[in-house]
Amino acid sequence: MPTSLHDVHQRWINRAIMEWGMNGIINSAEADLLWSGVGTTFDNFTGVHQGSVKEPDHFLRVDTDPDPRIVVESG
Repeated sequence: MPTSLHDVHQRWINRAIMEWGMNGIINSAEADLLWSGVGTTFDNFTGVHQGSVKEPDHFLRVDTDPDPRIVVESG
């Protein structure tokens, strides 16, 4: 059964994105492209991972690419 420990990464990611914007690491246009998500199933793998299905606990991706750039797993 998931505990509050399983949500720690969500708080960290949301805080990090806010800090990136405040410290000028990303600008407003870049922030608009950045998506933080949960509960999304990814099944468009190719090569040796073709046919695999994954639902990460949390991920970051940009609007210009359907694949996540950063994936977080907890537990």
